[in-house]
Amino acid sequence: MTVEPTMDQPMVVQKSGRQLAVTILTQVLSWGFALLSTYILPKYRTLHEYAIFSVVFSVTALVGSICDSGLSSVISRTVTTDASRSKNLVIASFGLKSAVSLSVLVLFNAFAWIVKYPQDTTIYVSLAIICSISGHLAGSIKEVIRGFGQVSSTNVIQLLERGMSAALIVSLAITHQPLHTFIWAPVLFDVIGIGLSWRTYRGVHRTNTSSLTPLSADIRFVFGQFFFLAGASVFVHLKDPLVMLVLGYVATPAAIGGYSVAKRLLGSAMFVPVAFSQLGLPMLTNAFLKGADHFQRQLEALLRSAFLVCIPVFIGFIFHGKQVLSIVGLYPKFIYGPLMLALSAPMTMLLYIAMMLTSAIVAAGLQRKMVSGTIRVACLVPVVCILLTFATQKLFGNGGLGALASDVVLEVLLVGVYIRVLNMPIFTRQLGKAIGLFTLLSLPIALAGMLPLGGLWIVLTVLAIVFYGGGLYKLGMLHKRMLEAGE
Repeated sequence: MTVEPTMDQPMVVQKSGRQLAVTILTQVLSWGFALLSTYILPKYRTLHEYAIFSVVFSVTALVGSICDSGLSSVISRTVTTDASRSKNLVIASFGLKSAVSLSVLVLFNAFAWIVKYPQDTTIYVSLAIICSISGHLAGSIKEVIRGFGQVSSTNVIQLLERGMSAALIVSLAITHQPLHTFIWAPVLFDVIGIGLSWRTYRGVHRTNTSSLTPLSADIRFVFGQFFFLAGASVFVHLKDPLVMLVLGYVATPAAIGGYSVAKRLLGSAMFVPVAFSQLGLPMLTNAFLKGADHFQRQLEALLRSAFLVCIPVFIGFIFHGKQVLSIVGLYPKFIYGPLMLALSAPMTMLLYIAMMLTSAIVAAGLQRKMVSGTIRVACLVPVVCILLTFATQKLFGNGGLGALASDVVLEVLLVGVYIRVLNMPIFTRQLGKAIGLFTLLSLPIALAGMLPLGGLWIVLTVLAIVFYGGGLYKLGMLHKRMLEAGE
C-alpha cells in the first residue's frame, strides 16, 4: 500500500488543534448567519418570492455539486503529492466549472421552454447560474490551497464571504429591494474571495520549480477526472431539484418553503463535515504514503474528531427544533417543522461519516470502485424520492417529510458502499467507546431542549455546551493534536 510521493511534495503543517478551533468557530458563526437570513427572508418576502428563492437555491446548489463532483478532493490530493502543478490545476478547474455552468444554463432554459416553466423563475435561475461563475474561480484557488494543508485559511475566507453575504441579504430584505438583487449583488463578495484566496495561494506556494506536466495535460487530467466522477454525482444530486419539482406539483408553497428551511439549516451544519473532509484529505494522503496501518489510524482519529462535533448537532436537531423554528418565526405556523428537523438529524451523522470515508477513498486512489457502487445506489434515488414524497403528502399533507426520509435512505446506502470500498476496519472498539462517551456528555444538551423557548432555555443550553466541551478537555479528548494519528 506504500506509495512514493511525486516531486515537490508540499509540507502539510498539521496544526490540528488550531484548525479544529477555527472549524468549530466557523460552524457556530455559519449557523448564526443561516438563522439570520432564514429569519429575515420569510418575514420580509411573500411566500411566492420565497418559493422562487428556494428553487433558485436548489438549482444553483445542483450546479455547484455537478461542478465539483468530487473533483476538488482529487485536485487537493494531486497538489499534496506534486505542488508544482498547482497553477495549472487552478486554470483547468476554473475552465471546467465555467463550461459546466454554461452548459447547465442552456439545458435548463431548454427544459423550461419545453415544460412551460414560470417565466419569472426561469429568469432568476438563469441569472443565478451566470453569477455563480465568479464563485468558481475562488473555489478553484481554495481547492489548491487545501492541498497545501492550509484548510483554516480557506475556512476564514469562506466565513468572511458568508458573513458579508448574510449582511447583504438582511439589508436587501429590510429595504424591500427587488428579488434579482439577491442574486447578482453577492458577486461583489465573490470578487473579494478571489482576491483573498489568491493572496493566500501566493503565500503558501513558495516553490520556484516549474511543472514538468504541461497545461494541456493537466486540462485533460481535470476533464477526464470530472467525466469519470460526474456520472455518479449527477445521479445523486439530481434528487434535490427532483424533490422541488415534485413538491411544486403536489404541495403548497408553505410546504416547499418549510422543506427548504429544513434543508438550509441542515446545510449550515454540513459546513463542518465539509471542513473536516478538506482538513483530513492532505493528512490522509500523507498517511497513505506511509502505509496501511498509519492510514487506518489516521482515518480513525479523524472519524473520532468528526463524531465529537456531530453528536451534539445530532441531538440539537432532535430536541431543539421547536425552539430554533420559533426563533426564525416558522413555528407554530409550520406545525411539522420540529418533526422535519428531527428527521434531518440522522442526516447529520450520516453525512459526517460519508464525507470522511470519501476523503479516505480519494486519498487511497479508490475512486473508480466508489463511483461504480455510487451509481448503483443512485439508480434507486428517483423511485424512492417520488414514492416517499407522494406518500407523505397523501398521508400527512406534507411531502417534505418523505423528501427528507429519502435523503436518509440514500445516505445509509452510500455509507455502506464506501465501507465496502475501503475494505478495512472502520468502526473499531476504541471508536465505539469514544462515540458512547460523546453521547453521555451530550445528554445535558438534550435535557435543555425540553424547556420552552426563553431565557432559561438559552442559559441552560449554553451551560450544557460548556459542560460538553469541559468534560472532553478534562478527559483528555480535546487537545491540539486530536486530529492526528497516534504512532
